[in-house]
Amino acid sequence: MTRWLDPMEKWDYRRNTHKRVAILGSSTSRDWLDPGYLQRLLGLKRGSVLDAHINGCRPGCTWSEIQMMLQRYRIKRCRLRGHTASQADEACEPPSKPRFDKVFFGTNLFPMCEDAHSKRTLQHRMLTPTTAIPALLDHYRHSKEPLKYAGRFMGVLLSEAYADTRAVKNYWGHKWLGAPHAKKKDAWIRPPDKSPPQPEIRSCDYSMENIALQLGFTQGIMDDLQHLSSMTYVMLLPEKSIALDDPEHTRRWAEHVKTHRQLAAERPWIEIIDLTQGGASTLRDFRDDLHVARRAFGKQRRVFENELEALGVSIDRKRARAKKKRKKAKRKTAKTKRPRPIKSKKKPSPPKAPSKINQLSPTGLRPSGFGTGQASKQPKALPDPQRRRHPASKPDEPHPSGRKHRMPSGVKSGSPEMNTNSESPGPSTRRPSSDKRGTQE
Repeated sequence: MTRWLDPMEKWDYRRNTHKRVAILGSSTSRDWLDPGYLQRLLGLKRGSVLDAHINGCRPGCTWSEIQMMLQRYRIKRCRLRGHTASQADEACEPPSKPRFDKVFFGTNLFPMCEDAHSKRTLQHRMLTPTTAIPALLDHYRHSKEPLKYAGRFMGVLLSEAYADTRAVKNYWGHKWLGAPHAKKKDAWIRPPDKSPPQPEIRSCDYSMENIALQLGFTQGIMDDLQHLSSMTYVMLLPEKSIALDDPEHTRRWAEHVKTHRQLAAERPWIEIIDLTQGGASTLRDFRDDLHVARRAFGKQRRVFENELEALGVSIDRKRARAKKKRKKAKRKTAKTKRPRPIKSKKKPSPPKAPSKINQLSPTGLRPSGFGTGQASKQPKALPDPQRRRHPASKPDEPHPSGRKHRMPSGVKSGSPEMNTNSESPGPSTRRPSSDKRGTQE
């Protein structure tokens, strides 16, 4: 995202100028809403959707991300070289047209409750530009402990140390300084209070005290997206708690939908897409407390398409599902083209008894006539090493030159050429052996 926002990297900025639709929010907004599916549904060109979601990002984190986007987009891109004074003034004017045509922002019920984890403050520090720090501190006023949030943020800002303070305190503090003593009042850390056990399914009670901070960030997101996008669609995403048949959870979801509809009614550039009705509604439709399972992506997308049509957005359902059909067709053709194994008509032969022919006797010889039913024959002697000698000399006589006897090339053992007493039909072609000292007499 930084490379896309940085105007100094010209090649990256020019590459992303054609992206006119963006997806904001957490991973719950992105896992079922694939950019490729969205651009086919809206009839856009390839690569027209920008995936700007951040995993584990709550409304405060998304607000900080939008502040960075606005700052980068409003930067005056002055190109004074080769321009007159009037042309330079026109070139340095901030853009008047919004960056995106459509922005899809997803929000859940559970992240609306306040979370005082230090990693939330770390996200704000990493994404919030310096000019938006006063607005961030103003949002902290709506929290339960405003000074705690402000102190953490200023500590990270002044020390320039990007670290999760809770992890440092709980792990490295105990490892280096030891566990705190409960009786010491001046201990460097106080033992944490025993929190109540976590319920089986996480949810937010949606009381005004707990949602004040995140609700303020949501209002800021809706206000700031007016300058970043022509139209913003706020998607109310389902959770696992929506499948519970409990009056308390029913009340929470009703308050969640009602609150966001009231905020959208005051802002004409905001439209609500309610995905909590008719989509994922059973426990099997969720892979955890927040994320929709893959088997329920079809339900979620059908409700999403119906909501867009009700809002007057032109969509193409056939094109959106074309890729899925092509994948199914490829699988079907791959199955039909797969060669089938040829079945032989011959009956399988019965298993043979283990053979002992290769076994040797204690003398190193194979038993003759074993398993043939014939009379036993004389054992075949091992090959004599004196048989492979030079044909010019007898087996018992050494070679006149003193060299070792070798078998001539092309001559096999037992051939007529090996027999010195046999008469040759023609003149002998064998060359007389010679010695280094002279010729043979």
